[in-house]
Amino acid sequence: MLKKLLIVSFFIGLSSLINSSKAQTTTETISLQKAMEIALKNNFQIQQAENNLEVSEANVFASKMNLFTPDLNGNLRFGQTQGRQFNNVTGTIIDQITTSSSGGINASFTLFDGFRNINTLRNANSNKVSQQERLKRAKEDLIFNVASQYLAILLDNQLLSISKENLLSSNAQLNLIKAQVEVGSRPVADLYNQESIVSNNELTILQRENTLNNDKLRLIRILQIDPTKDYQFEIPQISSVSSIKQLDFNDLLSKAINNRSDLKAQVALIESNRLNYKSSIGQHYPTISLSAGLNTNYNDRFIEPIFDANNTVIGTQKVAFGDQFFDRNRNLSFSLNIQIPIYNQFSVRNSVVRSKISYKNSVLDLDNQKLAVIQEVRQAYNDYLSFAKQLEAAEKTLTFAKKSLETQQERYNIGASTLIELAQANAQFVEASSNRAQSQFRLIFQEQLINYYVGKINPDFTLN
Repeated sequence: MLKKLLIVSFFIGLSSLINSSKAQTTTETISLQKAMEIALKNNFQIQQAENNLEVSEANVFASKMNLFTPDLNGNLRFGQTQGRQFNNVTGTIIDQITTSSSGGINASFTLFDGFRNINTLRNANSNKVSQQERLKRAKEDLIFNVASQYLAILLDNQLLSISKENLLSSNAQLNLIKAQVEVGSRPVADLYNQESIVSNNELTILQRENTLNNDKLRLIRILQIDPTKDYQFEIPQISSVSSIKQLDFNDLLSKAINNRSDLKAQVALIESNRLNYKSSIGQHYPTISLSAGLNTNYNDRFIEPIFDANNTVIGTQKVAFGDQFFDRNRNLSFSLNIQIPIYNQFSVRNSVVRSKISYKNSVLDLDNQKLAVIQEVRQAYNDYLSFAKQLEAAEKTLTFAKKSLETQQERYNIGASTLIELAQANAQFVEASSNRAQSQFRLIFQEQLINYYVGKINPDFTLN
């Protein structure tokens, strides 16, 4: 009896544990806007771009401090010497222990260095602008990738819905044919053919469900979230394409040249490289700096004579630490330093050549990027016009296919056409529906692609 109770208790506990685990496993619903926020938060490339921007801001601050404030350094030293040393009182060398310490504060300020410090500050500012634009473009890239994959999921859902509706229609037709075969009004061959059609429709659903799941996994990968959890992606309301937009290629290209963050980043990089080139030329000029220092020291062997009232030496005494360190041994120094470069193994020349080549290469990179932008905008513009025409044709084809299916269904119901003709009409209708859905989504995607290429993507992105 006890054994039976233990077994029953075990299975009850196991069942409650499984139910508890199921209760804790919830499906997280992610909207398009939430997906954008998650991606921007988790993406490592965005984080790297933000880190690079932080470094560039630190460089700007350091350049300002270098230009407007002096170097300031303090030093402290404490030492002890043991062994044979010169005694300045007796004038002999004796074994003794000497304790000494020193301290000071020194400052230097560059008055002129061939304008290198000024150009370095300007270079840091330009590099900061470049990093800001690169961060902005990285966010645009990520937003566009998320939106594109989200659109793919929406299209998969649309095609899956069409396939499910087609399966429902096929099953209804199968039930009707079964009834007609049973009463002898239809041949058995029609039943077999319809069963084959239903099987093919079921296979299509499985294939489209697999495509949908794969596209969801791709979006999860872009969002960099836990792939072991269950996610449901919210289907937003997408406005139907009621009219085709009239786009002007020259206007799109002008917007792209003016708005693209990657082009702005490259322009800032060119300016940064130009200033770096000017800064390297400044190494040929002399450097003028001003230095100042306050230093002092203490030595426990510092002895001074003791005088009586008649100014006669009557003994000696050690000078106290405070008297030495803060009064007698204190000294203040100033200096104006001029350093003139004469010969440095052509290192300055090589530095100038390298910076000049970097500047020229960055200009060439900008020209190449502009050509790429022109090509991207032209391709996107041409594809938009093509997809617009495809959508118009798909809508007409869907209208004709729907009318044809209705006609064939009526003819089949009265025995004027065969099941094969009806199946062909239904297949044409399903294909026309799929083509129309794909054409609509392609046109919406292409419109967003144009926005991406002209630099109009932002975190408030919508599919409407």
